[in-house]
Amino acid sequence: MEKLRTFLLAFLMLIGCVTVSAYDVEVDGIYYDLDSTSHEAKVTYKALDGNVNQSDYSGDVVIPTTISVEGVAYGVASIGDYAFRGCSGLTSIALPEGVTSIGNWAFNGCSGLTSIALPDGVTAIGYETFSDCI
Repeated sequence: MEKLRTFLLAFLMLIGCVTVSAYDVEVDGIYYDLDSTSHEAKVTYKALDGNVNQSDYSGDVVIPTTISVEGVAYGVASIGDYAFRGCSGLTSIALPEGVTSIGNWAFNGCSGLTSIALPDGVTAIGYETFSDCI
């Protein structure tokens, strides 16, 4: 039964009947995955043109300390894998004090990135996070 369910979901996605999103919510132009148990938010990406690991962030981006979704406050705790990958128009980013980890390839290919403010609490930076940055 599980194989049939997986097949049907894959088939519906293939023909465009089901949309799969790379994020849970968008707040002020920034995409997040939410953890309803810990009330933490992770910055993620919006898939572009079928490329599931690329987004469209540009300019100077300031990530807030908390976001509110349907009256619930979520602390921004991490930057997810691929969150800003390929955003060549991204020039600077400021991360809030609550961020403790930055995922794999998070800023890969951000060739226009000239400034990033890392909070003191960052204890983990993933694989090739800043590769292909100038």
